[in-house]
Amino acid sequence: MRNWCCWFVFAALGSCIAAASLAEEKKNSETVRKDRAGTSVYMGQLRSLFAAWDLNKDDYLDKEELAKAFRGPKAKPYDAEQAPAEKGDDADSTKGQPAKKSKYDRYPDYQFLIKLDQDGDKKISRSEFQDWARDYAVQLKKLAELQERIAAAERRLAGKIATAEKHRVTKELQNQRKAVAELKKQVHHLEAIDKQLQQIRRK
Repeated sequence: MRNWCCWFVFAALGSCIAAASLAEEKKNSETVRKDRAGTSVYMGQLRSLFAAWDLNKDDYLDKEELAKAFRGPKAKPYDAEQAPAEKGDDADSTKGQPAKKSKYDRYPDYQFLIKLDQDGDKKISRSEFQDWARDYAVQLKKLAELQERIAAAERRLAGKIATAEKHRVTKELQNQRKAVAELKKQVHHLEAIDKQLQQIRRK
Protein backbone atom coordinates (compact mmCIF):
# COMPACT_ATOMS: atom_id res chain seq x y z
CA MET A 1 0.00 0.00 0.00
CA ARG A 2 2.86 2.33 0.84
CA ASN A 3 4.41 1.83 -2.64
CA TRP A 4 1.06 2.43 -4.24
CA CYS A 5 0.65 5.78 -2.37
CA CYS A 6 4.16 6.87 -3.36
CA TRP A 7 3.50 5.93 -6.97
CA PHE A 8 0.19 7.85 -6.91
CA VAL A 9 1.89 10.98 -5.46
CA PHE A 10 4.68 10.84 -8.06
CA ALA A 11 2.18 10.31 -10.88
CA ALA A 12 0.06 13.25 -9.71
CA LEU A 13 3.15 15.43 -9.32
CA GLY A 14 4.38 14.42 -12.77
CA SER A 15 1.05 15.23 -14.40
CA CYS A 16 0.96 18.64 -12.66
CA ILE A 17 4.45 19.46 -13.93
CA ALA A 18 3.54 18.29 -17.44
CA ALA A 19 0.35 20.37 -17.42
CA ALA A 20 2.23 23.45 -16.21
CA SER A 21 4.89 22.91 -18.86
CA LEU A 22 2.29 22.57 -21.62
CA ALA A 23 0.46 25.69 -20.42
CA GLU A 24 3.71 27.67 -20.44
CA GLU A 25 4.64 26.35 -23.90
CA LYS A 26 1.19 27.26 -25.23
CA LYS A 27 1.43 30.76 -23.73
CA ASN A 28 4.85 31.31 -25.30
CA SER A 29 3.73 30.03 -28.69
CA GLU A 30 0.71 32.35 -28.68
CA THR A 31 2.68 35.49 -27.77
CA VAL A 32 5.63 34.97 -30.14
CA ARG A 33 4.74 35.98 -33.66
CA LYS A 34 6.82 34.54 -36.45
CA ASP A 35 8.63 36.65 -39.00
CA ARG A 36 6.99 36.78 -42.40
CA ALA A 37 8.46 34.73 -45.20
CA GLY A 38 11.47 36.28 -46.92
CA THR A 39 12.06 38.94 -44.23
CA SER A 40 14.58 37.17 -41.99
CA VAL A 41 17.53 39.26 -43.23
CA TYR A 42 15.67 42.51 -42.55
CA MET A 43 14.39 41.28 -39.18
CA GLY A 44 17.94 40.37 -38.17
CA GLN A 45 19.09 43.87 -39.05
CA LEU A 46 16.17 45.46 -37.19
CA ARG A 47 16.81 43.31 -34.10
CA SER A 48 20.47 44.41 -34.20
CA LEU A 49 19.28 47.99 -34.44
CA PHE A 50 17.09 47.58 -31.34
CA ALA A 51 20.04 46.07 -29.45
CA ALA A 52 22.29 48.99 -30.48
CA TRP A 53 19.69 51.57 -29.45
CA ASP A 54 18.89 49.88 -26.11
CA LEU A 55 21.87 51.42 -24.33
CA ASN A 56 21.00 50.17 -20.83
CA LYS A 57 19.98 46.71 -22.12
CA ASP A 58 16.61 46.70 -20.29
CA ASP A 59 14.63 45.59 -23.40
CA TYR A 60 12.95 49.00 -23.66
CA LEU A 61 13.71 52.09 -25.72
CA ASP A 62 13.03 55.11 -23.51
CA LYS A 63 12.85 58.76 -24.58
CA GLU A 64 16.55 59.35 -23.95
CA GLU A 65 17.65 56.33 -25.99
CA LEU A 66 15.30 57.29 -28.82
CA ALA A 67 16.61 60.87 -28.86
CA LYS A 68 20.18 59.60 -29.21
CA ALA A 69 19.17 57.07 -31.87
CA PHE A 70 17.34 59.58 -34.05
CA ARG A 71 19.15 62.86 -33.39
CA GLY A 72 22.66 61.93 -32.29
CA PRO A 73 24.66 60.97 -29.19
CA LYS A 74 24.26 64.35 -27.43
CA ALA A 75 20.53 64.73 -28.07
CA LYS A 76 18.15 65.13 -25.15
CA PRO A 77 14.59 63.77 -25.00
CA TYR A 78 12.06 65.84 -26.91
CA ASP A 79 10.43 67.09 -23.69
CA ALA A 80 13.64 67.74 -21.69
CA GLU A 81 13.33 71.53 -21.86
CA GLN A 82 9.86 71.86 -20.37
CA ALA A 83 8.80 72.07 -16.74
CA PRO A 84 7.98 68.73 -15.02
CA ALA A 85 4.27 69.66 -14.75
CA GLU A 86 4.06 70.00 -18.54
CA LYS A 87 5.74 66.67 -19.37
CA GLY A 88 2.46 64.78 -19.35
CA ASP A 89 1.18 67.04 -22.13
CA ASP A 90 1.89 64.85 -25.14
CA ALA A 91 -0.08 62.41 -27.32
CA ASP A 92 -1.01 60.11 -24.42
CA SER A 93 -2.90 62.86 -22.56
CA THR A 94 -5.33 63.34 -25.45
CA LYS A 95 -6.54 59.76 -25.85
CA GLY A 96 -10.21 59.66 -26.72
CA GLN A 97 -10.13 63.24 -28.01
CA PRO A 98 -9.69 64.38 -31.61
CA ALA A 99 -6.05 64.32 -32.64
CA LYS A 100 -4.32 67.67 -32.57
CA LYS A 101 -0.86 68.55 -33.73
CA SER A 102 1.65 68.18 -30.92
CA LYS A 103 4.39 70.68 -30.24
CA TYR A 104 6.78 67.72 -30.49
CA ASP A 105 5.86 66.63 -34.02
CA ARG A 106 9.13 68.01 -35.37
CA TYR A 107 11.08 65.39 -33.42
CA PRO A 108 11.46 62.07 -35.28
CA ASP A 109 12.01 60.23 -31.99
CA TYR A 110 8.66 61.52 -30.71
CA GLN A 111 6.88 60.44 -33.90
CA PHE A 112 8.45 57.00 -33.66
CA LEU A 113 7.51 56.68 -29.99
CA ILE A 114 3.84 57.57 -30.46
CA LYS A 115 3.61 55.25 -33.45
CA LEU A 116 5.05 52.20 -31.65
CA ASP A 117 4.08 52.68 -27.99
CA GLN A 118 0.97 50.50 -27.75
CA ASP A 119 0.50 50.52 -23.98
CA GLY A 120 1.09 54.24 -23.34
CA ASP A 121 4.07 53.81 -20.98
CA LYS A 122 6.17 56.27 -23.04
CA LYS A 123 8.69 53.51 -23.85
CA ILE A 124 8.98 51.04 -26.70
CA SER A 125 9.30 47.47 -25.52
CA ARG A 126 11.14 44.85 -27.53
CA SER A 127 7.76 43.28 -28.34
CA GLU A 128 6.28 46.58 -29.57
CA PHE A 129 9.37 47.19 -31.68
CA GLN A 130 9.23 43.72 -33.21
CA ASP A 131 5.52 44.07 -34.04
CA TRP A 132 6.37 47.22 -35.98
CA ALA A 133 9.57 45.70 -37.41
CA ARG A 134 7.67 42.79 -38.99
CA ASP A 135 5.56 45.23 -41.01
CA TYR A 136 8.55 47.42 -41.83
CA ALA A 137 10.56 44.37 -42.97
CA VAL A 138 7.77 43.51 -45.42
CA GLN A 139 7.99 47.06 -46.82
CA LEU A 140 11.78 46.77 -47.10
CA LYS A 141 11.39 43.45 -48.93
CA LYS A 142 8.85 44.97 -51.35
CA LEU A 143 11.16 47.93 -51.95
CA ALA A 144 14.12 45.64 -52.70
CA GLU A 145 12.01 43.54 -55.08
CA LEU A 146 10.78 46.65 -56.92
CA GLN A 147 14.31 47.98 -57.23
CA GLU A 148 15.45 44.63 -58.67
CA ARG A 149 12.63 44.76 -61.25
CA ILE A 150 13.59 48.33 -62.17
CA ALA A 151 17.23 47.32 -62.67
CA ALA A 152 16.16 44.35 -64.83
CA ALA A 153 13.87 46.57 -66.94
CA GLU A 154 16.66 49.14 -67.40
CA ARG A 155 19.01 46.37 -68.57
CA ARG A 156 16.41 45.18 -71.06
CA LEU A 157 15.95 48.71 -72.39
CA ALA A 158 19.71 49.10 -72.78
CA GLY A 159 19.80 46.04 -75.04
CA LYS A 160 18.30 45.63 -78.49
CA ILE A 161 14.56 45.00 -78.30
CA ALA A 162 11.62 45.51 -80.63
CA THR A 163 9.78 48.84 -80.52
CA ALA A 164 6.55 47.35 -79.14
CA GLU A 165 8.51 45.56 -76.43
CA LYS A 166 10.41 48.77 -75.67
CA HIS A 167 7.10 50.65 -75.12
CA ARG A 168 5.80 47.89 -72.85
CA VAL A 169 9.01 47.77 -70.78
CA THR A 170 9.11 51.58 -70.55
CA LYS A 171 5.52 51.66 -69.23
CA GLU A 172 6.33 48.87 -66.77
CA LEU A 173 9.42 50.80 -65.61
CA GLN A 174 7.35 53.96 -65.02
CA ASN A 175 4.83 52.03 -62.92
CA GLN A 176 7.56 50.42 -60.85
CA ARG A 177 9.26 53.77 -60.22
CA LYS A 178 5.91 55.20 -59.06
CA ALA A 179 5.47 52.24 -56.71
CA VAL A 180 8.97 52.78 -55.28
CA ALA A 181 8.28 56.49 -54.77
CA GLU A 182 4.99 55.70 -53.00
CA LEU A 183 6.65 53.12 -50.75
CA LYS A 184 9.44 55.55 -49.89
CA LYS A 185 6.82 58.20 -48.98
CA GLN A 186 5.28 55.80 -46.49
CA VAL A 187 8.57 55.37 -44.65
CA HIS A 188 10.14 58.81 -45.22
CA HIS A 189 10.16 59.73 -41.53
CA LEU A 190 12.33 56.71 -40.79
CA GLU A 191 15.49 58.13 -42.37
CA ALA A 192 17.51 57.56 -39.17
CA ILE A 193 16.56 53.89 -39.19
CA ASP A 194 17.47 53.55 -42.86
CA LYS A 195 20.90 55.15 -42.29
CA GLN A 196 21.65 52.84 -39.39
CA LEU A 197 20.44 49.79 -41.33
CA GLN A 198 22.83 50.74 -44.13
CA GLN A 199 25.68 50.81 -41.60
CA ILE A 200 24.69 47.35 -40.34
CA ARG A 201 24.61 46.03 -43.94
CA ARG A 202 28.15 47.31 -44.56
CA LYS A 203 29.57 45.38 -41.59
